[in-house]
Amino acid sequence: MRRCLFVVLFVLLPAAASAAPATMLHLTQSATVLVKPDDFVVGFAAQADAADPAAAQSRVNVLAAAVLAEAAKVKGAQVDTGAYGVWRQGNPEIWHASQTITVHGPDAAALLRLAGGAQARGVTVQQLGWRLSRPAEQAAEEKAQVRALAALKARAQQAAAVLGLHLAYFKEVTLGPPPARPGPRVLMAMAAPAPGAAPVAASGEQSVNQSVTAVAVLEP
Repeated sequence: MRRCLFVVLFVLLPAAASAAPATMLHLTQSATVLVKPDDFVVGFAAQADAADPAAAQSRVNVLAAAVLAEAAKVKGAQVDTGAYGVWRQGNPEIWHASQTITVHGPDAAALLRLAGGAQARGVTVQQLGWRLSRPAEQAAEEKAQVRALAALKARAQQAAAVLGLHLAYFKEVTLGPPPARPGPRVLMAMAAPAPGAAPVAASGEQSVNQSVTAVAVLEP
């Protein structure tokens, strides 16, 4: 039996020789969304001095209880009680007691009335102002992130066109963290005005930032 042997020769060309290498473009883009704050915050401090600690505590407890009772009447308000302390100070020596309370919610007018009433009773208003609630902040962050991604893609396409290339795809994309914000979250803060002066507050827009970094792959 005769056997036939067929030899097939394949010519292999390196892939690198048939296509130009891709160009990697590193980009960083940020975007800002302006949002009107929706959460009003008032910080109280009930304080009292007395010759003995029990008397100081009793006075502070009365003041704090009054604030809490009035805050419970404000629709949608949330209350957080903070540090409570009693210590000796001064010469002649006296006892000082203090209790901090934070009340926040969407009804600024009602909370301002609460602050005015508390001041009339001798409670110090340490801080008041607007801020973003967490749900509103998250929604703004998502909106800013979408804007940053769209702007980053547009920049990559523009750079590719200038270089005579086209945007093939993004190799790496990193979302956030957002750039540091200037200033505190509470847009307006103030020490307590003089007794009898009604506190006031104005709401401005707050900026929410998000950043995106990516590696764009550009090809001929």
